[in-house]
Amino acid sequence: MLSSIATKPDRNTETRRALLDYGFRLFFLGAAAWAVVDMVLWAAFYTLHRYGILPPSFSSPMSWHAHEMIYGYGMAVVAGFLLTAVVNWTGRKTVKGVPLFLLFLAWLFARAIPLQGGATAFVVARCFDLVFLLSLAAVTASPCFRGGQRINGVLILAHVSLMMVGSVLYALGTMSVVAGADRTGLYLGLYVLVVLTLVMGRRVIPFFIESAAPGPLRVRNFRWVDLPAIPIVMIYVACELIPVLRPGAPVAALLVAVVLAGRLAGWYSHILWRRPLLWILYLAYAWFLLGFALRGASLWLALNPFLTIHAFTAGGIGTMTLGMMARVSLGHSGRNVQDPPRSVTAVFALITSAAALRVLVPVFAPAYYAVSVAASQVLWIAAFLLFLVVYAPILTSQVIPRKGLLL
Repeated sequence: MLSSIATKPDRNTETRRALLDYGFRLFFLGAAAWAVVDMVLWAAFYTLHRYGILPPSFSSPMSWHAHEMIYGYGMAVVAGFLLTAVVNWTGRKTVKGVPLFLLFLAWLFARAIPLQGGATAFVVARCFDLVFLLSLAAVTASPCFRGGQRINGVLILAHVSLMMVGSVLYALGTMSVVAGADRTGLYLGLYVLVVLTLVMGRRVIPFFIESAAPGPLRVRNFRWVDLPAIPIVMIYVACELIPVLRPGAPVAALLVAVVLAGRLAGWYSHILWRRPLLWILYLAYAWFLLGFALRGASLWLALNPFLTIHAFTAGGIGTMTLGMMARVSLGHSGRNVQDPPRSVTAVFALITSAAALRVLVPVFAPAYYAVSVAASQVLWIAAFLLFLVVYAPILTSQVIPRKGLLL
């Protein structure tokens, strides 16, 4: 009996080893949990009118909600993705064990400390945000440069550095040091995530579609789409961020919508609808197309500008990141990405419905705006809670990962 006790595996020890082995485990769990916490608190304030529930150190409750979805949820997913993708690109480990846990704590403290309220808590949290972003850049870009992946290293440094600039601007604006800088910081962070998501989607979606086909399948990537795509998106971002250029944003948005429509047309295959891990990524790209189309339509229609923002966030970023977390968690824990848990279909249906209620209902039935927002909040919370229920056992179990399944 003593022998059997001595050799019995310690479940807690195995879970700790699994969580600290690859970055996607801790950060995907943290991202999903924070997506629930953020939305619960925001729904309590916005829908249930519990006005004292959000941190008073932020310039407004809406500012807190937006900041935490971008720099909290969004960057946690980016961190988990980069820490794992760099291993795939270079064959070199990024960070694991105690250093990985400390990196996660820096992200977590930046989220939790402001909930205590007060100006000091806000400043301390922003310092933790900078520590997290600086550390993330160091541990992901360095292996790329050492492993001969210089372009990927430069791209990582560019994106994370821009997020640091956005975080600083947001802090300076919130503390009334630089007037209006908080808005610039939020939108800079948002558009960095939009560009990063579009670039990531262009890299992985065609490959995933071809890999899932039972026979030879070659999706089309048109040169007339690929060549102008990033420059046009960057022109749009510049128009949105620079006040004097803002009148040109709707025209630039229409051009981006045309480019994304061409990209989606080239990628389309009927096989998409048989694989939830494919159609969710395809729909995410379609949400970006819709967001840019709505921004372009403001040339003729008086549309709520937050519809475009939520097409980008609840639609594009929300569905893309949830789809990628679901796929990466399977592929890099040694499981078959072609045979995901059946409940992922329900997860994706919930997040897609949440986005549709938040964006489409206000367009066609504006009288039901408040009801649609409340329903969207509930469905968003349900989607990430179900993801946690399904994927927590996957993310906390130690299975030998397979290479080549992420990118």
